[in-house]
Amino acid sequence: MKKILYIALVGILALSTSCDFDLSPSTSLPTKEAITSVDDLQMAVNGVYQMMSLDRGGHASDYGLYADCKGGDVRWINTSGHIVPLMDYSVTENDGLAINIYFAINEPIAFANMAMEGAVALGMETPGVAELYAELRAARAMLHFDAARLYSRMPT
Repeated sequence: MKKILYIALVGILALSTSCDFDLSPSTSLPTKEAITSVDDLQMAVNGVYQMMSLDRGGHASDYGLYADCKGGDVRWINTSGHIVPLMDYSVTENDGLAINIYFAINEPIAFANMAMEGAVALGMETPGVAELYAELRAARAMLHFDAARLYSRMPT
């Protein structure tokens, strides 16, 4: 009897919920509306820099060691061992290390792309926009280079 009651309860709850999962948050704005001034664009650029520096695997963390550890010339003398799986090539796609590095690179790229859309919407002739747009392009290029350095073989 309890089993039937649980099934009925789950069925009632499932039918009473909304099935429209493609809703945008009520506080979200399209990029063209979110960046309406050079100050807004400067905050977006600062946000990209902040994303590049905070996450584990980011540029202010131990990210710089990852590509070097995949070479054969690194000697690890510390006993903590958190980079050892990377040096031993035992990191899999489901490890937190791989996921953290992936998002530390690709999330700022996505935000830089959105900020660049806002810069274009402001107009490149607006004073200060071209410089901030150039900063975003440079940050995005550096992140793409880091992804290539980490995930692909570089030509020798």
